[in-house]
Amino acid sequence: MSDTAITDARLQLRVRRRRNALMAKYLLVGLLGAVLVGHALGALVAFTRIKQVIVQSPDPGVAQEVSEVLDVPPWANLVTSRLSLIAGQAERCPRVKRADFERKFPDRLIVTVEPRQPLLAWEKGDQWMLVDPEGVCLYWTSRPDEALLRVTGLALQARVGQRLSGEWFERSCVVAEALAKAERYRPWTLDASCPSELSVLTGSGIRGIVGTTDADLDRRVRIFAEALVEYEKQGKRLGLMELRTDPPIAWPEGERPDQAGRVAP
Repeated sequence: MSDTAITDARLQLRVRRRRNALMAKYLLVGLLGAVLVGHALGALVAFTRIKQVIVQSPDPGVAQEVSEVLDVPPWANLVTSRLSLIAGQAERCPRVKRADFERKFPDRLIVTVEPRQPLLAWEKGDQWMLVDPEGVCLYWTSRPDEALLRVTGLALQARVGQRLSGEWFERSCVVAEALAKAERYRPWTLDASCPSELSVLTGSGIRGIVGTTDADLDRRVRIFAEALVEYEKQGKRLGLMELRTDPPIAWPEGERPDQAGRVAP
């Protein structure tokens, strides 16, 4: 082997040793950095471990219900934990429409819940199931708010959290929305005890027979509400109104149609 070849071999060996030493140094620095980062992250996780969950809602009852069902793991923190899962627990409550969260460092989690708003009060015995516009059954009550449309005469098999659907639910929503601004005559009742003569009643018992033809149900209901106002303007009081005919037929208070449809005092 020539002197030149020996020199080149020694040079390559020296380069490899320097490269290996440099790689070992970088690896050591990386390991030390990882250890330091791990310690720092561990300290941060410990520092931001959730110690308090505050539930906020416009409805204090909903806030209390959510507070009772939230299950926050003891290791949960504001940095690495999936806080959306905690908000998801709140959304499983029937009365919650939406839930969001906010971090309050170092150790507080704020959960804000938007409650579902009831639209209907569905009768069953002496109790009423409150139902929202999406058909979600919210809770039972014995005294529904006067702003809610009361639905009577229909067998209800429902439980809290169940979602109602079908023609009768949709029909009830149409009536409730048509009467939303007719506050003066609350509480309104949708009486389905005789489905062919589906009726809307005012709080004082004035009846408007609207029927079950869904094509223009909202129009018939609005006509009834408007007729009540017009009668009052004339110093009269409406007693009964048949809205399945065109034009509708109205009877003043104290008058009722006989079997032939004639007005009977």
